[in-house]
Order: sequence, then C-alpha cells, then structure tokens
Amino acid sequence: MQLRHLRYFVKIVEAGSFSRAAALIPVAQPALSQQIAALEEELGVTLLHRSARGARPTAAGAALYTEAASILSRMERIPQIVRSLSGDIQGVVRIGMSSTLASFLAGEL
Repeated sequence: MQLRHLRYFVKIVEAGSFSRAAALIPVAQPALSQQIAALEEELGVTLLHRSARGARPTAAGAALYTEAASILSRMERIPQIVRSLSGDIQGVVRIGMSSTLASFLAGEL
C-alpha cells in the first residue's frame, strides 16, 4: 500500500466521485480508477460503491477513510514537528486591535 493510494482514496471519498477527485488532483480519471482498483485488490475488499451518481464508501471503505485521513493528517504535520525541534521559534502570530489604534500602533506591520 502506498501513500499515493491513500491520498487518492481520501480525495475520492471527499469529492464524492472519481471525476470530481480527478479534477482536484493532477491525475486522469482512468488512472485514478486503476489506482483504486489496485488498492482494492491488495486489500481484498471493495472500498467504494460506484454508480452514475458518484462513489461512496462501503463499510470497509469508511473504516479505511477514517484511518487514511488520520495518517495523512499526521504526515502533513511531520515537517512542522521536526522544524520545531531545531530551536527556532516558529508559528503564527495574530494581533487584534481596533482600526483606530492599528493606524497608530501597527504602522507598517
């Protein structure tokens, strides 16, 4: 199983169809279908109910979606976690103030 397969599967479930998912990611719809078919074959289960109206996950697909979305979310956080250990302070700073005070206090911020 490859991360690419999980990314594609999650996009299809979120988009609700192969064609909409293919429009969101740089992959042709037939190639996307082949990748999901390979994933289903590897796992030995049907992951998606396909119809003219789209694709929705089977029970096994719903379980895979939950786990895959969690895995992908954690994968996206890895660079931030590693960088935070370098000792440099990183993050987002938000400052809120009224527009009247902002023109005097914030200046060129």
